[in-house]
Amino acid sequence: LAEQATDEPGKLGSEEMLGAYDRERQFDVRTRSAGVNFMNNMLLSSQWPTHLARGAALHAINHLPLLKRQIMRLGMGTAPPSQPRS
Repeated sequence: LAEQATDEPGKLGSEEMLGAYDRERQFDVRTRSAGVNFMNNMLLSSQWPTHLARGAALHAINHLPLLKRQIMRLGMGTAPPSQPRS
């Protein structure tokens, strides 16, 4: 939204701009909710491989600083778009 407002300040608050923001936010909210729901459902499963996979994923996130930083950025909505390194 900030980028759109900078690029086209005359459209700030327009239905077009707010609609685009809403579509982007809805995708963001749904994907985060799905991820959290997936991890929670794994916890509720009665199958040990599911618990093992969840524990391994959480362990990796907690012990790999680069992965943890990226996950935190995604969670806060501040992750830059994926770009190939040069």
